[in-house]
Amino acid sequence: MLSLQIRDLQTALSELQHALEISRKEGLAREEAIAEEVWGDLLCEQGVTHEAVAHYQRGLAIARLYAPVGDVAAEVERRLAQAYVALNQPREAVEHANAAIEVASRILDPIEKGAAYRALAEAQLLLGDRGGARRSFDISVHTLSKIEARLDLAYTLKALGGFLVRHPEQQRMSGEEKSALFEARNLFMRLGMDHLVRQVDFELSEIERTRGLFVRRFGPQVTEEALPQVPSQQQLAGFITNDQRMLADLRVCAETSAKVLLEGETGTGKEMFARSIHALSDRWDKPFVVLDCAALPEGIAESELFGHVRGAFTGAIRDQEGLVLAADGGTFFIDEVGELSPRLQLKLLRLLQEQTVKPVGAHNTKEVDIRIIAATNRDLRAEVEAGHFRQDLYYRLKGMYVHLPPLRERREDIKLLSEHLLVYYSGKYHREFTVSPGVLQALSQYDWPGNVRELESEIENLVARVPQGGEVTADLLSADVRRKVWANTSGRSGLKTQVRQVELESVTEALRRFGGNKSAAARALGITRKTLARKMASVQLNG
Repeated sequence: MLSLQIRDLQTALSELQHALEISRKEGLAREEAIAEEVWGDLLCEQGVTHEAVAHYQRGLAIARLYAPVGDVAAEVERRLAQAYVALNQPREAVEHANAAIEVASRILDPIEKGAAYRALAEAQLLLGDRGGARRSFDISVHTLSKIEARLDLAYTLKALGGFLVRHPEQQRMSGEEKSALFEARNLFMRLGMDHLVRQVDFELSEIERTRGLFVRRFGPQVTEEALPQVPSQQQLAGFITNDQRMLADLRVCAETSAKVLLEGETGTGKEMFARSIHALSDRWDKPFVVLDCAALPEGIAESELFGHVRGAFTGAIRDQEGLVLAADGGTFFIDEVGELSPRLQLKLLRLLQEQTVKPVGAHNTKEVDIRIIAATNRDLRAEVEAGHFRQDLYYRLKGMYVHLPPLRERREDIKLLSEHLLVYYSGKYHREFTVSPGVLQALSQYDWPGNVRELESEIENLVARVPQGGEVTADLLSADVRRKVWANTSGRSGLKTQVRQVELESVTEALRRFGGNKSAAARALGITRKTLARKMASVQLNG
């Protein structure tokens, strides 16, 4: 294939033009049609979809002349359908998808048939035909599963999962969207397509963010035996780290119903850690309720916590369930517990001792079954010694103790979190871009006094500033980050040299992994072939 020899778009177009001239001169209609198809593929990758359609149309016209019922005709029909989906022209997309299905069925090509049904489903979605889209996705999955066409099956499952997230009424079983995404993720992982694994991670994290519920299982098709094969950050349903001590603490906490006290600086991810404990526990399908002590108004705090009955005070016109009863059966997360007033500390102590709730104005108590997880950015032991926090409450809360270290003490997580957040904000703002490997190196050099919260703000700023289709480079980092990174690296090799070294290592490893195939290496790095060629030139690699 010509595309395997491509270094950049200009070289590719030159080679394709040469291939077309030879094909026309020698009367090689099939090769001419394929060259037009590859040209269209290149333009689609560059986002020039209108021009790509013109090349696909020429390729299709040639294919229809020499072999109207052939593999090239089926492929180009399907690619035209996908291009029209990208251009938001669903009727044309449906027409070409159906043509691709017909040709693929006649030549008994199940892979192309399955891919064409996926294109049809996406076109039907644009037309608002959700039921038809669901049927087409099902046919695609069934067709590709039978022949174990892993790559196309993974693409279909990813598209199906995204469809079910947006249209949950089309689900046939609870958690079906996560099942589809989970299976797609495993297939991409086996194929070594890391950039697509990260895209699926984004979609899974979006489910958790938008619903506020971190589920432990990804659907009935996923067995408990399969879970250990999943990367740790996905098993933990939200808390992303490579720190083995924290992972071990998380699993131990999830295996019991003991109370947990989390301490750590602001922004270290204490709530996410608590949600992950809940997600991995036996209470995963029950409520996860958050009490933010720092934002709890003192005057109505008791009512917010324990509820009230009608007439308990002025304005109490009906019975009101408090946060504790809302968490019954599940997990009650008390954030910034060190901010509680002495009166509320006593109330909380009684709740922990008796596991009962008495709403304001009520005569009777109600039993509750809740798992308590508390978090603070203070040193509670020091607060106890200073007389600011009840000692008995401190020991009640400290059933299990976990300290979450700041990012500057777990720098290996900065790259992991940065990649996750780049994917997340790329999807949120519908922004496509490439990322210089040197950016991740620069981010890892900064101390992040605001921890994950500050890192997330920095990544969002990066994505907002990079132009559509552009490249995130170190010069787009905020002034504070750039100054600190430069200070950390000056006197040794300098930031510029370190960035160049990281790029050299990344490019070299990708080329080694794919046997010198620059197209595959560029895809694995999440950049275009043109960008790869530029980086190869900058690090003085020979092609």
